[in-house]
Amino acid sequence: MHEVRIHVYIEAPVERVFDAVSDHESFLRSEGGVRARVVRAGELERNGLGCLREVRVGRRVRYVEEITAWQRPLAFEYMIRETSLPLRHAGSRLTLTPHGSVRVSMIFCNSMLIFSLPSSMSDKIVLPMTSRSAVCAAQLMAL
Repeated sequence: MHEVRIHVYIEAPVERVFDAVSDHESFLRSEGGVRARVVRAGELERNGLGCLREVRVGRRVRYVEEITAWQRPLAFEYMIRETSLPLRHAGSRLTLTPHGSVRVSMIFCNSMLIFSLPSSMSDKIVLPMTSRSAVCAAQLMAL
């Protein structure tokens, strides 16, 4: 299984950081073509447990993700339920640890390609996943 870990330190109250990273439609948006929309609102909070969000990277890459755990203001988890990419997903977790500044840990311990690809196609698969991780890190740094 492949794993991507991103750790970012932010000088802000943990509640403010959590509100920003859990606002799916705003946080998962970039000029590079990453955008998201809530397809189904969560049980108690719009972006919370049970929320279904659609994330698009460019014109071809699409994920439908479900928020599977919600621990305001410290963590949430999600699972990719549908994707246009040939991958299996074991789940992802975003954790906030207040300690002076807020440490935001995004762990994408998840994306495993189902079959091998010729090198000419691997960039078409790996770059959108990397791009999405980079967008998240850049947006965290801007908080």
